[in-house]
Amino acid sequence: EFLQARPPANLVNAKQLAAGFQFTVAVRTNGQLVVWCSASGNVKTIPGGLTNVTSVAAGKYHILALNGNGTVTAWGNNTYSQCNVPAGLTGVTAVAAGEFTSYALKSDGTVVAWGYNAYSQANIPAGLTGVTAIEAGQYFALALKSDGTVVGWGRNNSAQRTIPAGLAGVVAIAAGDEHSLALKSDGSVVAWGRATEGQTMVPAGLAGVESISAGGRNSG
Repeated sequence: EFLQARPPANLVNAKQLAAGFQFTVAVRTNGQLVVWCSASGNVKTIPGGLTNVTSVAAGKYHILALNGNGTVTAWGNNTYSQCNVPAGLTGVTAVAAGEFTSYALKSDGTVVAWGYNAYSQANIPAGLTGVTAIEAGQYFALALKSDGTVVGWGRNNSAQRTIPAGLAGVVAIAAGDEHSLALKSDGSVVAWGRATEGQTMVPAGLAGVESISAGGRNSG
């Protein structure tokens, strides 16, 4: 039985959801969290004192919570130190989680990463600044810059981090296991990377798009 698809009956006032591998986590409007799952490990054991969470990110078996004071709390599987938040990390405005890697976007437009690094996905590209959004795929990451361009790093077996030539005017990004999506300011969508299940085949004539999302091997 896949319990992650069955939210608790008493779950109300949710303002954000994040889906990991065999678990789901919700942020309530009061800053508290709810986790439900079929997953092993301790992702369901929410650390005490988390009462002012603004957003969450979910990896394979770990969770990142962004607190209202700009700090990050992490828990769950820590095999690759993905839950070891760097000491002194503050001023965080967004978090993202790859399979075993964690990312934090700071208010100064820089990115911090830690955890699994077999594909250099935790090695932030030199000189990366002006970042406004981050997304993490299985073993790669994307950063959206304030000038509407995108930067990718990490595993590239399906060219998922190879940004299409001339891509500009991007307002949102999303990352699946091995594919990437970009939403442009004109409401169009660009996709690249693994296409075996049609996840990069943007429907002809698709326009007026306001938001995008990427599952493991699907897009929406």
